[in-house]
Amino acid sequence: MTSVISFLTEWWQVIIVAVVLVLGIYFKLKSMWHGNIVEWLVDICAAMEKECGGGTGFLKLRGAYNAFVEAFPVISKILTFDTFSVLVDEALEKLKTKIHTNDKIKGYIEGRLDAVLVEGVIDKTEGEVQSNASD
Repeated sequence: MTSVISFLTEWWQVIIVAVVLVLGIYFKLKSMWHGNIVEWLVDICAAMEKECGGGTGFLKLRGAYNAFVEAFPVISKILTFDTFSVLVDEALEKLKTKIHTNDKIKGYIEGRLDAVLVEGVIDKTEGEVQSNASD
């Protein structure tokens, strides 16, 4: 017991710095993957909305979860389904905003457009992810 106390009194500054660094890295990584997953989910939610249509919320959620498990196998083992549902809710809010502000996205989801070049939505004619950013 004495050796533990003496170790802590000698190394307490190093221990505190290490804990702060680990926590900082953890929260930074968490915020990074959270944003990336939500943006990815916006695209998946758009595709599921187009595929399943209205009134099929559980089927769309299940389809999005299946796509998530395939795309992020490691994170899917850590993330609970309830947490995933919260992320989908965030993605749906972003998607609703995009639908109301962009007629091309609305047309894509309603099936009036086969190919759309919008932020992160897959161009169905090219099979590649395109963006509005100019090169």
